[in-house]
Amino acid sequence: MGKTVCCYDTLPSTNDEAKRLIREKNVDEGTVVVALSQTEGRGRLGRKWYAPPNEGINLSLVFTPKNTPLQ
Repeated sequence: MGKTVCCYDTLPSTNDEAKRLIREKNVDEGTVVVALSQTEGRGRLGRKWYAPPNEGINLSLVFTPKNTPLQ
């Protein structure tokens, strides 16, 4: 975990950036995407939030599932 850390001042969403990095850069499992501010964060039940600079920890971790989900 945390062998690769991608840091940003501001992102719309650390989760969206993690997904982009997976698609475009093929980043390794355990990569951390962190931003000082998020403008379009999302949580459970579709709740949205704005995270002002330096007032929280905004990060996403890249995990690679070992098994496919049951259908």
